[in-house]
Amino acid sequence: MKSICSQFRLPVVWGVGLLLLTGTNPVRARIIGGRVTGGTAQTAGGIFVKLAPPLPNPFGPPDSVGQDNFQSPNLYGFDESQNIVIPSNLITNVGLNPIPAGTTVASHYVFFDPLASQHLIGTVDFDANIIAILTSTTTLDATDFLTRTGVNYLSPEARGLEPVDMVTIVGPRQIKVDFSASSPGDYIRVLTATSATANGIRFVPVPPCRVVDTRGGVGPLGGPSLVKNATRDFPIAGNCGLPQSAQAYSLNVTTVSAAPLGYLSIWPTGQSQPLVSTLNAPAGGITANAAIVPVGATSGGVGSITVFATDVTDMIIDVDGYFDTSASGNSFFTATPCRVVDTRGAAGSLGGPQMAANTTRSFPVPQSSCGVPPTATAYSTNVTVVPAEPLGYLTIWPTGQMQPFVSTLNSPNGAIVANAALVPSGSGGSVDAFVTNRTDMILDINGYFGVTGANGLAFYTVTPCRVVDTRGAVGSLGGPTMAGNTTRSFPVQSSTCGVPQGAKAYSLNVTVVPQGALSYLTLFPTGQTQPVVSTLNSPQGLILANAAIVPAGTNGAVTVYVTDKTDVIVDINGYFAP
Repeated sequence: MKSICSQFRLPVVWGVGLLLLTGTNPVRARIIGGRVTGGTAQTAGGIFVKLAPPLPNPFGPPDSVGQDNFQSPNLYGFDESQNIVIPSNLITNVGLNPIPAGTTVASHYVFFDPLASQHLIGTVDFDANIIAILTSTTTLDATDFLTRTGVNYLSPEARGLEPVDMVTIVGPRQIKVDFSASSPGDYIRVLTATSATANGIRFVPVPPCRVVDTRGGVGPLGGPSLVKNATRDFPIAGNCGLPQSAQAYSLNVTTVSAAPLGYLSIWPTGQSQPLVSTLNAPAGGITANAAIVPVGATSGGVGSITVFATDVTDMIIDVDGYFDTSASGNSFFTATPCRVVDTRGAAGSLGGPQMAANTTRSFPVPQSSCGVPPTATAYSTNVTVVPAEPLGYLTIWPTGQMQPFVSTLNSPNGAIVANAALVPSGSGGSVDAFVTNRTDMILDINGYFGVTGANGLAFYTVTPCRVVDTRGAVGSLGGPTMAGNTTRSFPVQSSTCGVPQGAKAYSLNVTVVPQGALSYLTLFPTGQTQPVVSTLNSPQGLILANAAIVPAGTNGAVTVYVTDKTDVIVDINGYFAP
């Protein structure tokens, strides 16, 4: 930052009439997340916050930035003008210099405006490749034609980083900042390419397929086992029918560990490791969980994902689809959470009897009372088993296809286990289930995919981010611990994870930290009657996680019900919106 001069220039306020826009429906690029990772700002509780004008600045004129307006240890960012053609060669400070005339860019503003002198280290992620960064008064002034319409940029002459401040491009779509600031703060502008995914991506199912197995021979998608407290990249694009155009993968992740596994996390290669977990296996053994994982951007241009494990473990990844911008993609349609199958009930096509060992059974999903149309191409489900004995595994796949060499869930100790699954529909809209041992099976649904049309939603990725943690300080997204037989609503859109008000459903990972046996947890849209479904079960009182696509309820909130006392953690990796 620079000290404020006694004479201020007028604030910068630009209108769209000054911008060179391309196309009638411009493609955009977005800030998708960020983190505060160090410095006194982190000690003071600083976090990354994505802003969406009107800016909620508490210490200045409405919709203003640049003159001690925020006075916070947080790192902030917002998207500026999009799809702009640079009219002449543009001088920059970091990255491509100069940017040639005729280049189309999207602009983003990132800043740190503390109350007193503070040091902040952090990262910011984008959904498009970074071209360059503007960090000086001169280059920021020269690019003020890219400002956000309606935002007042105060004290423009005080912008510009000092020698002690640094910003670097650490990945194709990530920057790292190291700011020491006081008044009026540190401000930079990041220029990215436009993003093909900023208008959303859609689901393309593939036949379930095993893409990673570290128990096999040594190779990029095979052995050796994951090492304790280490990360490993897996370049899965180009395998199992996953094209290079894929922007996110629908996966089922299974760990096979001989000892307790604290947790495993998966995120896009090229981004910093997020403070989230994908699954937990505190008792070791075989544990599975579904995950929608955005594709990482590597220098070679091949989409990869990165995995971290706290302890030595083998890992298996099966894939059932991907998300991209192709015309063959399917939109998501929300549904009230509903029970489709329960083999504990009366005998019928969607009821009993219990499934015998080494048998397959078809379930005609459209014949349920859940309102799923026969035109659905895939289902967003939660599968629960209630085994009568140890269950090697259950596999679910589209009816009419050969049984794939994949698994959906495992229960080697015979406990009640649940796992989410995006399952392509088969012949007549049915799905097949195979079990290695005697078990009852329950299938709940919370939405489906189909041909794009009215009310169809696209998927938007965000940097994996923690929305709720009841182990933390008391607050709307924090403590206290949930008591048994209680419900609580969580306002997802008020989190710092960059979820907009227009989101209609969320891709979540829910983790419980019970204080004893937990019969079940149910997650559903706020404002709706609690459905007769479950999201996860922990009858042994273990830390367990399960993925869930949950429609947004009143004011974008979701409600959690628990049968027994437990802490609840909710992470997000994306949302569905028009």
